[in-house]
Amino acid sequence: MQASLTVADVQAYMKSLTVLYVEDEQTTREMGSEFLSRIVGVLITANNGEEGLKAYRDHKPDIVITDIKMPIMDGLTMLRKIGALDKERLVPFIILTAFEEVKFLEKSIDLGVHKYVTKPVDICQFRETLLECAHRLLVKKVLHQAHDFTETIVENVRPPLIVLDSELKILFANSGFYETLKKLSEETIGHSIFDLGNRQWNTPELRLLFDKLLTFNTSFIDYEIASDFPHIGYKVLLLSARQVSWESTASKIILLSIDDITRRRLVELDLAETHHSLEVQQIELERQNIELNSNQVKLEILNSVLTKRTDEADAANRAKSEFLSNMSHEIRTPMNGVTGMTQLLEMTELTEEQKGYVAALSTSSNNLLSLINDILDLSKIEAGKIEIELAQFSLQRCINDIVLTQKSGIYLKKLTLDVQIDKNIPPVLIGDQLRIKQILSNLIGNAAKFTLKGGITISAQIKEQLDNSAIVQIAVSDTGIGIAANALEKIFKPFAQENDFTTTRQFGGTGLGLTISLQLAELMGGTISVESTPGSGASFSLVLPLASAVSSVVMNEIQERAVVMWDGPQLRILIAEDNAVNILFAKALFNKLGLDAFIVENGRDCLAALEQGQFDMVLMDIQMPVMNGEDAMLEIRRREQGTAMRQLVIALTAYSLRGEKERFLKAGFDGYLSKPIDIDNLVHEMKRCWQGEQL
Repeated sequence: MQASLTVADVQAYMKSLTVLYVEDEQTTREMGSEFLSRIVGVLITANNGEEGLKAYRDHKPDIVITDIKMPIMDGLTMLRKIGALDKERLVPFIILTAFEEVKFLEKSIDLGVHKYVTKPVDICQFRETLLECAHRLLVKKVLHQAHDFTETIVENVRPPLIVLDSELKILFANSGFYETLKKLSEETIGHSIFDLGNRQWNTPELRLLFDKLLTFNTSFIDYEIASDFPHIGYKVLLLSARQVSWESTASKIILLSIDDITRRRLVELDLAETHHSLEVQQIELERQNIELNSNQVKLEILNSVLTKRTDEADAANRAKSEFLSNMSHEIRTPMNGVTGMTQLLEMTELTEEQKGYVAALSTSSNNLLSLINDILDLSKIEAGKIEIELAQFSLQRCINDIVLTQKSGIYLKKLTLDVQIDKNIPPVLIGDQLRIKQILSNLIGNAAKFTLKGGITISAQIKEQLDNSAIVQIAVSDTGIGIAANALEKIFKPFAQENDFTTTRQFGGTGLGLTISLQLAELMGGTISVESTPGSGASFSLVLPLASAVSSVVMNEIQERAVVMWDGPQLRILIAEDNAVNILFAKALFNKLGLDAFIVENGRDCLAALEQGQFDMVLMDIQMPVMNGEDAMLEIRRREQGTAMRQLVIALTAYSLRGEKERFLKAGFDGYLSKPIDIDNLVHEMKRCWQGEQL
């Protein structure tokens, strides 16, 4: 919006100005000073040109009023020195004089004198002259502020933007302009908009638009220049211009924005070129759509088949899990009789020949049980049902326990055994001790199996020590038959053995042990590697990350276990078991333990026996005819509701898949034992339940 400066604006502004008044005649100076002091902000007076020059240096006045003829230094000399002293300020000069010769006027103009007031001074003329000078200063100030404001806005606008005056000369250009057009400031500022390029900007159409803009105060947009520009090549530029009038001044400027739309236009051109191609393709797509509809029917048929086969695969997986569960039960039930009777035989008086037979029987049953466990472990790993259980343990104790179980077999083959454990290994670590023992048992067992002469070395050391953990390396090396280079690649694959049939026949085994060991190691964040030379032995290296723990927390848990004997009170034991061999084993075992045992063959008979008499503990088989063990236990717990009674019930089951123990304990059993039953484990579990200890 355009507005003019009022007289009141100028008068108010004059009250802020500093005026220097130089006059040698005292009376005139006093009269002039009295008048000026009423209309200006600060009035400074001087008696001659020399004093006036000094006053200018000290105060930098906005307007200078001076007489011409004065002693020491006249007014014109003073103005000449002021002009030389401060060339950029362009301070308005007003001369008070009685001379009107042409020669004097020409000389004054050369000095930059703005106004003349003749003596004797007319106060009205003097006042108008001052107001005119003040108006000029105020306009200059407003224009300067407007210029600074414009530059600030334009520079902070990212697209190219330039400011033109009413003559279409460039007053200012922002950095976006210079970056886009690759122009220099000296090529731009002060030049006409039509001189920016060779001929691109100087077109009749653009001149006509600017003429309309200036004449009719209109705006124009979307004027495009498409041409080869110096330094930047072919561009399509969109110009948008608008005329702006600054408030408080009649000055006008033009804001011109420049948008590089080259890419947009090229894209539009590409789109136009592809439009025809798309129309042609549309016909082809319609044809293909018919074909797709036909294929959709075929796809639905295939999806139906896929769904059916997926369901069949899921059913097969469920059947596999059920088969493994049933096989675990069906195999472990007779195995319980075999191992149980073997343990009972070992507790009798035997001849040396009988001891050999029993030892062979025990070894065979343990081997068979190991085979069953290997198959079940592999299946559980493949199904993702193996869970790593972290607990505190002693690695040295863990290694010694495994060595103790295999030492007799190693010495029987007259092999040497060397165990080297790094003293820097923390006494207590956190890991899955059971799985580590399983891996070491397999590695040491293989070393003993495939070594005919020489010895076995077991070493454990810190590979890398961290703040609260350590990378531990356990190596099992032997001097056995070694492994061929082509067999190393498949040594960890299921059912693979070096030399295949020959090795299997000579040394036995399923070829599952190393597969299971590697997968267990990887589940614990570690790995197993092997190095071997045929005929010179092999070295298997187990590397595991194990966290450190405070030793005092676990030492009591890893003390050597004493020989288990029933040293508790005389108990009445009720045993629910339907297998005849297991019944025979149970009777003989509890007779040797000195405990009273009563046998029932199903869950219903168990409930009846509990109604007729009191028993200290029930050992409950799970899978039985008439009523299974789990249903019988639930009925026992139902009858106990509302009373303070708690019948101790330990589950005896051939189901050994992971999670079964937790499920039975959560259901209400006090203890859990997996078949085949180990006598030591049985006595420990009975003691734990009797003493009320929690798992």
